[in-house]
Amino acid sequence: MAEGTIFDIQHYAVHDGPGIRTLVFFKGCPLTCQWCCNPESQMFQEQLRYVAFKCKACFTCINTCNKSAVKKEVDQICIDFSVCKNCNEKPCVETCNYDALSVTGKKYEAQELVNIIAKDIAFYRNSGGGVTFSGGEPFSQHEFLEDVIKKCKKLGIHIAVETCGWTDMENIKKVMDDVDLFLFDLKLMNNKLHIQYTGQSNKVILKNLDFISRS
Repeated sequence: MAEGTIFDIQHYAVHDGPGIRTLVFFKGCPLTCQWCCNPESQMFQEQLRYVAFKCKACFTCINTCNKSAVKKEVDQICIDFSVCKNCNEKPCVETCNYDALSVTGKKYEAQELVNIIAKDIAFYRNSGGGVTFSGGEPFSQHEFLEDVIKKCKKLGIHIAVETCGWTDMENIKKVMDDVDLFLFDLKLMNNKLHIQYTGQSNKVILKNLDFISRS
């Protein structure tokens, strides 16, 4: 069974597709957009997250890190992410009293994720809603995405995929018959500017957009 990394699941969403929806945010993206609204989604692996305004400077987390990645500043902590190895234990997170430290990203098996999505089926049916897969970039975990989509389709769930379009066209073809709606997030038409601001060419993206539009 396919396994993937998700960084957030939002229930009762009303903006990313028709009706009441569940939004599933995949972790990892091939683009590094300078304006990214979900920068915690860019890395593929689980990662430590620090929310400074929640920190009360109790400093109980400092001595728990055996890599000395968590350091004391005047009125808050500082994390040296060049040293932090995202260790499995994450004692700094466990000892944080104010939820200033957390882990972004969690691994799910496909059926496990589908079971969470399926809990909202009554809302989908009453509102014409469904599930929207976003990110990050869902097609960056295309095998996991395909498995989850096909399982959701068997349950009669309306499926939307929000994509930047940067993927092999074959990955899109594999789910085309099961996806009801593509939300295509085209960043820039100018290829030179696209490379400058996102780190990637838009040539593959435009080809995929043309393919989806014609289909």
